[in-house]
Amino acid sequence: MMTRCMLSSDDRRNIEQYARQVEQNQALLDIIIDRNRSTFRVFMDALRESGYDDIAELLSCDLEDLEDIKEDTRTAQIEGLSAWTVPLYKVRLQKNYVDIISTIKHDSIVDHLISCELLTIDDRQTIEACAAQTGKNRKLMDQLLHCGRNAIQNF
Repeated sequence: MMTRCMLSSDDRRNIEQYARQVEQNQALLDIIIDRNRSTFRVFMDALRESGYDDIAELLSCDLEDLEDIKEDTRTAQIEGLSAWTVPLYKVRLQKNYVDIISTIKHDSIVDHLISCELLTIDDRQTIEACAAQTGKNRKLMDQLLHCGRNAIQNF
């Protein structure tokens, strides 16, 4: 859902703060419920792609109920969304999130970002604390998404 810009790195961090899978699932559902219909549809697609067709089928009945929302509510939601803008660099990172976390080697990138004074030694230690390479890359992505446009250009 991050690659389709339906979840942000902050959302992911909010979900992963919980230790148990049940709590993480609840946090994800809370986020999806608070968002618009397109987020729900992407979630349905993700369920189907992950082999949870039966759950997606059950939820599709709920999607029909969402179609019955009053027009004024829908207009208010659209107006609220129009004030919310995401910088292009964040969109690009999120759209390429899966490719980045699965393919890059973080060592030289982190060294370069430290030399540019965009990351600190503490940031490096936080990244290195993860066991797997993909975990390290996820931490790096979280840092990049919060550092701003300069960090992305240097990345």
